[in-house]
Amino acid sequence: MVIICEESRQVYYPVWRSFLTCWLLMWLIVPLFVMVWQHFASRLLVSPGHVTLRRGIFNITDVELASHNIKSIEVKQTLLARILNYGTISIGTSATYGYEIVFNGLGNVHSVANFLKGAN
Repeated sequence: MVIICEESRQVYYPVWRSFLTCWLLMWLIVPLFVMVWQHFASRLLVSPGHVTLRRGIFNITDVELASHNIKSIEVKQTLLARILNYGTISIGTSATYGYEIVFNGLGNVHSVANFLKGAN
């Protein structure tokens, strides 16, 4: 954007600080938007009879496992995650290779794992 002052005929250009501010805000806003989106788009429902993972806001995907079919539960935590008491839980059955449910950022992950182990 160029601003021309009619009285003195000087041309002014935007300073680089404005572009730098936009870039810094984008690096802050985009991760914040992703965090909020993931918070509202993922839900893990754990009950004594089954475990359900629901993902999505517009297109919803449900994965449901019966508690008696759960064969493996894996909990992953980094050092920071252990300090802040959150982690990733992976739940698998013997029906397929790998894990059917992987849920990131779960608070009190060990209590959920212990509840699932007790439900079997």
